[in-house]
Amino acid sequence: MPKITLQPNEERLVQTGGLFLSIIDADGTFKLVNPKTGVVSGSVGRQYRLEDINDMLFVNDSASEINIEYEVANIIITSVGKGSVTVTNEVVVSRIVEAIQVDATSTVEDGKMAKNVANNFSPLALVKTSIAAGATVEILAARAALNRTAIIQLITDSVDMAEIRIGSSALNTTATVGIFLQGNKDAPSAYEWETETAIFVHNPTATAITLAGGETWRA
Repeated sequence: MPKITLQPNEERLVQTGGLFLSIIDADGTFKLVNPKTGVVSGSVGRQYRLEDINDMLFVNDSASEINIEYEVANIIITSVGKGSVTVTNEVVVSRIVEAIQVDATSTVEDGKMAKNVANNFSPLALVKTSIAAGATVEILAARAALNRTAIIQLITDSVDMAEIRIGSSALNTTATVGIFLQGNKDAPSAYEWETETAIFVHNPTATAITLAGGETWRA
């Protein structure tokens, strides 16, 4: 297959005795010019039907050198993909013929995506709703379940704001480490945590604090 190199702003007349001109490869865009066709863009993958056209002017109007590989033939040539395929334009899929399998926590119902919401709830144990001053308590055990969410509310019945730290172990739940919440019954503070880990609460204050909450999950 013929190969040509066009320097910047170079034009070259190419004889095209066949019915089709195919651009096999090119490292840049260029123009094809003929009195019968006018000016058309030249790029990789294009095939041009040349009825009663015996030559085409290849024009490089860019500032860079362009290497072009082309082919002239009397038959239509169809490209077949080899391995991976790169798509430069937006792909629109109108219909999927083969069945597909998707691993997800959602399902399709009547053509619409439906989320598998939590269908179980368990509140904090009563003995875990009050945390003594300076104590660190595991208020919820670990639970490996779909859509598991822990809900913690700080509802101390005091005019003074209570404080807590929240974490997944005693080591990362201290007076200076962990998620910080501050609130009381008049201004409850809450946190929702999507996790499978255990939930620990540390009370860094000098008085007991009161919690509410629980966990939701899908079984």
